[in-house]
Amino acid sequence: MKTIYILLMTAILIYCGGCSNLFQYDKPTAQLQGVSFGNVTASTAVLNFDVELTNPYPLNVPLLAVDYKLTTRGENLLAGDADLSTAIAAKSVKTVTLPVEFRYSDLIAALATLRDVRPGTAIPYELAGGLKIDSPVIGITRLPLKKTGTLDVPTLSEVNWQDLLKEGKNILGL
Repeated sequence: MKTIYILLMTAILIYCGGCSNLFQYDKPTAQLQGVSFGNVTASTAVLNFDVELTNPYPLNVPLLAVDYKLTTRGENLLAGDADLSTAIAAKSVKTVTLPVEFRYSDLIAALATLRDVRPGTAIPYELAGGLKIDSPVIGITRLPLKKTGTLDVPTLSEVNWQDLLKEGKNILGL
């Protein structure tokens, strides 16, 4: 009986590649590829985070939320968070765009402290944040996001004027 037990344990260890491999697993990863402005209206703007996600699991991994703090030249520009309702497909690598909506007036106020920034200029940025996921192996966790680069401030020609006019009429009650 003892011999069978030893043979069985040896077979399990050989099959699994050793005890250390029994407790090793790959984790999902998130890498911020870029940041850009999306739709801009009179009251809101959208900041798009392009994130490359890797899911090593045989199950989909739900994305729960993203948080961010965007700075330029040491000045806080925008900070916040947004709930997400998407998932990373099983065993996949995919770049997804995570849109975050904020009040455009917050951006204008932040840019006002930067005297040389005008629509159409590119400003250096640093983004620090995280992506909260619900992993089937490690549970709810936050994947850090960090990136530096340049961000193009939207020009008047990039504003969606039809939406802006509709919003203005709604605000004025026309």
